Amino acid sequence: MKVTRREFLKLAGAIGASAVMMGYKSEILAIIEKAAATPGYTIAWLQGQGCTGCTMSLVQYPDIFGALGNLTVSVPFHPTIMPEAGHNAEEVLEDLEPDFLVVEGAVPIKDILGVDTHYCDVFGIPFEDLLVEVANRSEVVVAAGTCAAFGGIPAGNPNPTDARPVSEVLFRKTVINIPGCPAHPDWMVLTLVAAITEEPIVLDRLNRPIVFFGESVHEKCERLPFCKSEKFAKTFPSPEGCLFKLGCKGPVAYADCPTRLWNNETNWCVRAGAPCIACVYEDFPDKVSPFYEKLMMVLPPEPHVERHRHGKR
Repeated sequence: MKVTRREFLKLAGAIGASAVMMGYKSEILAIIEKAAATPGYTIAWLQGQGCTGCTMSLVQYPDIFGALGNLTVSVPFHPTIMPEAGHNAEEVLEDLEPDFLVVEGAVPIKDILGVDTHYCDVFGIPFEDLLVEVANRSEVVVAAGTCAAFGGIPAGNPNPTDARPVSEVLFRKTVINIPGCPAHPDWMVLTLVAAITEEPIVLDRLNRPIVFFGESVHEKCERLPFCKSEKFAKTFPSPEGCLFKLGCKGPVAYADCPTRLWNNETNWCVRAGAPCIACVYEDFPDKVSPFYEKLMMVLPPEPHVERHRHGKR
């Protein structure tokens, strides 16, 4: 299905309704209109050590790739959704010089303790090598999901494949991190739209867009009044009471989930009665486990401090 430009503007307005990219709905519409007039851009999407959850999160939104098509943006290489396979897919990637590279999944290191190990090969090439090769041909690199941004579950203890985040492999490039397990579609699409339109993207100390990851889940949680009055839930299910003592990790999770919501603004973890497990946290899952036990750690420094503004050019 292809969507019209008008339909895409309507979709973008819906995406931005809760916590829009630059602060006001009218401004995000202006950004989208500007993007619609830009020259063509290409996106290559690589998948490493992961579950494909971030892709599934993205494509569940109404015809999101068709919408990107209306911005004259093409995604010629994406292992999960592209029609080509085998040698044909390899040829697509070989000939591609993408403007944007999106990486999903952690990067297993091919040489561990001097042993040449291949835990993740693509077209017979270690994923680590392929990532570096394609990144060198790309202008902007985005790490989609916690596995790509911080290592995530593949890098959890004992990390047998020596899995690492994208930024530790592409240490000479700025990598925009969009964590989450999975990453919210809004975070990914709006970051790409901002990059396409060459809008400055303000990043925090972890290279995350501050507009999405500038405040903790705890600060925006609808159950915050219970916490302030020291009314804590003791068992599940509990429609009232703060879930901190039942394992909520909201104080260390920096994301706008409480206001943006998930599944087309249907719900989010705490409203559904479950504690936040801090899937956006840089040391997820190790330092926020067990998920249903009270957080027993020193809170990290707040990541509000602006690191730099990142633009395409």
